[in-house]
Amino acid sequence: MAVERDITWNIRHFQGALRCDRNFDVVYRVFRICGREACMFFVDGFAKDEIMEKLLEFFYGIQDEDLLRDAHTFSKSCVPYCEVAISGEEDTIVGQILSGVWAVFVDGMDQCVLIDQRTYPQRTTSEPDQDKSFRGSRDGFVETMVFNAALIRRRIRDKNGQMRGMEYTVLEQPQPPEQGPEEATPKCAQPKQAKPKREKPVQANPAQLNTKEQKKEITKNVSNPIRTADEREQYRDLIRENIEYDILAKNNPADRIRLDELVELMLDTVCSKRSSIRIAGDEFPTEVVKSRFLKLEAQHIQYVLDSLKDNPPHIRNIKKYLLAALYNAPLTIENYYAAQINHDLYGRNRGDVNWK
Repeated sequence: MAVERDITWNIRHFQGALRCDRNFDVVYRVFRICGREACMFFVDGFAKDEIMEKLLEFFYGIQDEDLLRDAHTFSKSCVPYCEVAISGEEDTIVGQILSGVWAVFVDGMDQCVLIDQRTYPQRTTSEPDQDKSFRGSRDGFVETMVFNAALIRRRIRDKNGQMRGMEYTVLEQPQPPEQGPEEATPKCAQPKQAKPKREKPVQANPAQLNTKEQKKEITKNVSNPIRTADEREQYRDLIRENIEYDILAKNNPADRIRLDELVELMLDTVCSKRSSIRIAGDEFPTEVVKSRFLKLEAQHIQYVLDSLKDNPPHIRNIKKYLLAALYNAPLTIENYYAAQINHDLYGRNRGDVNWK
């Protein structure tokens, strides 16, 4: 449908085509140019207030009515703007208005003047941080209603690729989102996991070592176990003190080595852990032998040293001989020295008699 020359019809018709009663951002402004009635349609979010004020101020200042004889003359003489077009087709005019172009209708003209002074919003629509569970595309708006409506109009177009009109429904209370069709939740079968039977392994018992028997064997193999080193040193000092070792060594310098051997033999016997000790073919308890050795004095040791000088040198087992001599020293020392005295006395008397 083409534009009519009657301004009243044009205003009423395009109000219905643009649905100004429902689209709050589609605004029309009625004013007068040189006594003629005129009307301007525009979208609030795309209009620049400064340019609109300048144009209205210029329109109010037109005094020559001859400039209003047709739309072509009016656009050249009375519209101080660069991007200006003329159209009489309803679809073109509606599309241009909804895309942000101004449409100026003047009474008596069968065409309207289109002034392209639109300014699109600078911010692009973005997805809101909240309500992320809603499905489909979502745009978040945080500005005023007019500004947000301009953002929407810039994106929504008709089948011809042009921006189209919109209907807005503003509710006083927020409404819950529409429930979509319920999606069937597939039931996943939960297979039972087989529990294999585990055999209990029998732990083998390794052969145990017979430590008791080993201890017995070790004890048997020890020929002369002795006490610790500290105990030996203590017993050595005790034996030397009992026999007056220093005096014996001084009186018998030639028998110093034999004296040391007697001390060590006595020490081994005292420190022995055997239950019995063989002396002269007889078994004596170790404690008895130990007690007798610890009672030996210097005279007993001197007696043994003297006995070694008098006896022949072909003794087979000197250790057994010395053990017997030391053990029997307290018993035989008196008889030994008494025999020597008698030998000296009686031998000298006989000698004297024979000499006389």
